[in-house]
Amino acid sequence: MKIRKISPSFVDDLKKEKGVLHWFYQRVISPNSGLSLEIRADYINIYYNGGSLLRIQEDGEHHYIFKFDEKYGIRKNGQREVEGGRVIKDKKGKEILWDKSMAKNYEQIHNINIDTAKQLFDTLIDMMDGWFSEHQKAERDYQHKISLPENNKNVLDIEYTISNSGMRLDMIMVDDKGDLNIIENKYGNNSIYSYVSDKSKRKIENPEFSNPGLSKHYKDFLKLIGNAYYKNNLVASMKSILNVKQKLEILPNDIFIKKDPDFRFVFVLADLNKNIKNIRKAENVIHKLVYESNEIERSLIKEYSPRLLLTCSDEYTIKLNETKDFIGYDFERFFGLK
Repeated sequence: MKIRKISPSFVDDLKKEKGVLHWFYQRVISPNSGLSLEIRADYINIYYNGGSLLRIQEDGEHHYIFKFDEKYGIRKNGQREVEGGRVIKDKKGKEILWDKSMAKNYEQIHNINIDTAKQLFDTLIDMMDGWFSEHQKAERDYQHKISLPENNKNVLDIEYTISNSGMRLDMIMVDDKGDLNIIENKYGNNSIYSYVSDKSKRKIENPEFSNPGLSKHYKDFLKLIGNAYYKNNLVASMKSILNVKQKLEILPNDIFIKKDPDFRFVFVLADLNKNIKNIRKAENVIHKLVYESNEIERSLIKEYSPRLLLTCSDEYTIKLNETKDFIGYDFERFFGLK
């Protein structure tokens, strides 16, 4: 598993005024851009509203490969033909319907480079807006707003995946003690449980299913903590990311990570309503996990008990010093129900 880092020349090409990537850096850091820049292994992602707008990968000194995810150009009732009258089919042989701008600029976007990325930058953003309108997801939008430096200056990374493990972490933040906080964002009551559809297409609550409910994410965290290789790679990546983002002046210089940081797991639950049945879901899924864990897992749960922060749908600042112990949390008292 590679450490998330980029080369010094990559950093210079972003930050220096004459750097070949400086134009993109300026777009990201401009006020209210809605964009974030995330460090990967030898490449960066520029995110817009929770989706990857551009992937920029180093391919030799001062040379970069650009990639735009063409799924954002697909429409449910779109245009059949792209420029030149071509019809594009998916892997199953089904014709793909496209956004008008995607159809008009298909070859330029399909073979995107530094010049066309600049030229079509705003077009790509508009295209993503069209895709988001067809695939609305409040949780994705909420997490993106949390990740922006103007809302939280201590977010190190988002969408951290561990290869060949099935594990993915929503967000990693560092607190004022230099410890790492693994954040799992959930928006609305329906996000608490995982669901699986039966043969009649009904959704059945299933907290142990592989889709990402509370139980699944917390178990992933325990696997991470119990695996020295995964844990050490995560720490190394976060230290590297912090170093790069401070050089880019995306994060302030007073943030630090301890030499041997502690870990905490925090559920950020946004926009929960007062329906007591839904509140019980949040309580029961963690209690069930604790009671059914084996001895090793139980010892980890005792040491790394999950934390909780309840927020409103329009509250984007995460106050790590205000988290509470999830196990035994009094939801009814919080919502004034008793």
